[in-house]
Amino acid sequence: SPSAALTWQTTDWLSLTLRHDRAFRAPSSEELYSSGSHFCMGPGFCNTFLPNPDLKAEQAANTEFLVNMQFSELAGDDVLSINASVFENNVDDFIEQIVTGPSFSPFPSAGNTTWVNVDEAEIKGYELAADYQRGAFRMKLAYGSSRGEDKKTGDDLTDIPADTLTADLSYGFMQRQLTAGVRMISADDQNRTDYSENDNGTRYDGYNVVDLYASWEPASMKALKLDLTVNNVSDKHYRSAWSELDESGREVIVSAKYAF
Repeated sequence: SPSAALTWQTTDWLSLTLRHDRAFRAPSSEELYSSGSHFCMGPGFCNTFLPNPDLKAEQAANTEFLVNMQFSELAGDDVLSINASVFENNVDDFIEQIVTGPSFSPFPSAGNTTWVNVDEAEIKGYELAADYQRGAFRMKLAYGSSRGEDKKTGDDLTDIPADTLTADLSYGFMQRQLTAGVRMISADDQNRTDYSENDNGTRYDGYNVVDLYASWEPASMKALKLDLTVNNVSDKHYRSAWSELDESGREVIVSAKYAF
């Protein structure tokens, strides 16, 4: 899997990178041999996995252009980092998951799920990210957009994520022994689901989710770290693109770590 990169440090605050990678990925045992039920829509009405032991390995040629910028002392003791990338991946024998059904004529069927090879696939898109820190305050913003297409048929590829914006705001208290923050995720509608097996015209709605988190590392016990996370604070009902199951509702996680 060879790769090559050329980086130009144009100024102290700006660097440009052009890279090309060749990648190889063998199909996983899950993709080759999965069987049993994927999900059920009632007693005895379950979508089932179909094994595909004839899957070929993916072979990809990936090209990416990256821009990295870093500024300091914009408004005092602060740092701003901005990263942007544009990519194009051409993949032979791309492995994608196909879900069919349910259908009710001529006989009721909950459908099947399997993995297949796409002879020639193209995935392209871009990512933007910014990270600003001033003292104990930190803000992160990120946006990603990807498109996937079967180059022979023009069909959309499955498992390509919806356009997503993420924002993360945090602040450190008590000389940063205690950090508290809020994370917001906004996913757009995923309407690029035009492929031959999608008989039902399945689309996926966008959603907005808010998480809260806090972390405490007491100065008197540097080996101890306590974390509290509340995911999906508003208990929103939503489903991620390409998932056949709804995501978790409100979830509270408390964890402790001690290093010795």
